[in-house]
Amino acid sequence: MRARFLLNLIFIFSILETRSSFALSLEEAMQMAFAQAPHLEASEKLNQISKSDLWRHFIPNSPSFQYSRIDSDSTDSFALTQNLGFPGKTFFEHPLYQANSRQAQAELEANRYDLSQTILQSYLDCALADENNRLLEKNVENAEMLTKTMTSRYESGASSMPELISSELQVRQLRSDLSLSQDKKKNSCQKLSALLGKELPLDEKYALPDDLPQEVLDRIGVAESADELRAKADLQKAQAVYKTAWVNGLPDLSFNYSRNHYRIEMASPNGDTWTHSYGISIATPLFYFFHENAENRKTKNQAIIDQYQAQLRLITGKASHQDAALEYKRSKKRLTELRNKDLAMAEALVESTLSAYKTAKLGFAELVMAQKTLSDLKTQDLQLRVSVISSHLRCLQDCYEK
Repeated sequence: MRARFLLNLIFIFSILETRSSFALSLEEAMQMAFAQAPHLEASEKLNQISKSDLWRHFIPNSPSFQYSRIDSDSTDSFALTQNLGFPGKTFFEHPLYQANSRQAQAELEANRYDLSQTILQSYLDCALADENNRLLEKNVENAEMLTKTMTSRYESGASSMPELISSELQVRQLRSDLSLSQDKKKNSCQKLSALLGKELPLDEKYALPDDLPQEVLDRIGVAESADELRAKADLQKAQAVYKTAWVNGLPDLSFNYSRNHYRIEMASPNGDTWTHSYGISIATPLFYFFHENAENRKTKNQAIIDQYQAQLRLITGKASHQDAALEYKRSKKRLTELRNKDLAMAEALVESTLSAYKTAKLGFAELVMAQKTLSDLKTQDLQLRVSVISSHLRCLQDCYEK
């Protein structure tokens, strides 16, 4: 475990030192976050302990040793006591320990999913803001070029003053939008920087993929959300508690062995220097129907309530999966249509409108509208990619069900 942690740190430092012009990928961000997540290491250790409990609970409790000196140094007494459960009691309780082990495993997987979801959302916020900045920078550049052209046309008498003013106002608005977007990126990336435990440069680039990379899915390593994992484990635990509640009514055994050493012969009952005694005691719940039976019924009824609540969480989780799967498929389909047809049409619209404007066939308003249409579609491309990635994490395997 320690060696793997050191390798992860080496990987992080190699990324930060050698990557200057490359974008920080989602896979790299996940790697960095997982490498410094102490709660995952603690969950892994708890999971291993819980697995070892499957055989450790068969081992009896440690015996107790007692020593006493009686009657003014005349007698030394040594006693050894071993408490045991009723024969077969540990076997009857085994399903409960199995449920505890599954619960620890589910908690480990759920913690991985929670961390992945946190990193993913923070990364998407940064990447979306970064991509939006680049898009706005391009829009500002195009608007400034158009304003220069408009100024030349106005000086030559080919354009009017309102068109020139409108062009300059558009540049001012786009610059304002860019400034706000840059501030948003800075604020959005502060959380990611804190999660990664590394101060990232302000000009850090973030690559927004088209879909959730397979490497990230492999790192998460689960097919269900954190809520579903925990709900399923809680349901199995509640079922085990219900089935094993009756075991609490079984008696317990206690084996006793004592050895007495008589320093004075007269103090010995039989005149022997050493005497031995053995005994077995059974702790029987004589008032079972007044105390233990009531506790048993309370445990079983609480287990029924816990089962019902866990089943509701599973139903809710499954419905959320299906909703996410629908969102994933819709976003995927729309993204494909957008790239295969709509963007090309919008680019052709801008080119044809610009040509028509230069020949005075169309006005400045039509040109601005065409450019806005193209910009809106590019923004929609970014939003669809975010929707595809975030919904993929929520639906996981259900994304591919027909």
